[in-house]
Amino acid sequence: MSPESRPPPAATPWLFRRKPSASPKLRLFCFPYAGAGSLPYFKWPDLLPSDIDVCALQYPGRENRLREPLFTSLPLLTAKLVEELSPFLDGEYAFFGHSLGALVAFDLIRELRRRGLPLPRIFFASGSAAPSYRNQLPHFSHFDRDDFIHEISTRYGGLPRQMLEQPELLELILPILRADVKVSEGYVHREETPLSVRICAFGGTGDPHVTEASLAAWGQETQHSFTMQMFSGGHFFINEVTDQVLQTIRDELTTRSHPRTMTKTQLLTDLTRYVAEEILEGASEDLEPSTPLLELGILNSLETTRMMAFIQKQYGITVPADAIRVEDLQTLSALTDLVFGLQTRKQ
Repeated sequence: MSPESRPPPAATPWLFRRKPSASPKLRLFCFPYAGAGSLPYFKWPDLLPSDIDVCALQYPGRENRLREPLFTSLPLLTAKLVEELSPFLDGEYAFFGHSLGALVAFDLIRELRRRGLPLPRIFFASGSAAPSYRNQLPHFSHFDRDDFIHEISTRYGGLPRQMLEQPELLELILPILRADVKVSEGYVHREETPLSVRICAFGGTGDPHVTEASLAAWGQETQHSFTMQMFSGGHFFINEVTDQVLQTIRDELTTRSHPRTMTKTQLLTDLTRYVAEEILEGASEDLEPSTPLLELGILNSLETTRMMAFIQKQYGITVPADAIRVEDLQTLSALTDLVFGLQTRKQ
């Protein structure tokens, strides 16, 4: 079924799509910073091409979902996002996340990879230090009201004046901020194979906490190309120089970058991790390149089909059925040789 004839996914309260397109060229999923919902991205559909479907994330407990319980756990939030967004990942798409939103988007991409689901063409990590570069400041989500507000001001430049001058609005936003801070505090970075996703990092020249060095560290999280762009403004520069940010996004989305050629070592690492974690549900360190897959009970039509689907999604390489021979699948080393050979011929 072609994208044009495929029925559109059912609406979900998790996404605010002000100008939805039934068959967009690309979907841009926008993840909010702490305390926010879809509102920071309200005008974006007016400033981007009409064939880009801006899908602003709208978590429970905010905007028109105020009566729903807030998430305070990143793993639970990520699992729910996989469930809600999967129907919308049927074509090309990209992720944009600012501050906490970048961390949530990054964790989600890793989870999508674990499940063998399609990955975004590009990930815009905005106003956020790379996960491996996050500082270990003391947790403060449990602070009392005044100390919590003071800590927010110290770390992120404070709350808007109009919010502080409206007690009712302030009392409405504080529980949301506290829950989001708890989500951030619960993140634990684990080393994994870099993503096969292009990453573009954005930062504000006046942001005292997200340095250029911490932004540059995002380059360690990708096997693909990496770019970095600095904008004038503080931590919330996306609200200060929105036109410039969106121009950069437009430029990046129209750049048809091809995946970086993978080495045999990188291919072997990816395939070992996939077989160990997704098929055997174990640790990749327990597998050797020469481990006979037949002895592990996975050299069968079902698991072979799963592996071929993973290879197609991960590298854009389709392994023709008539090219598959049993001897090419007996070990991880043989499987790597098969995929590497097909990749080389594709170049």
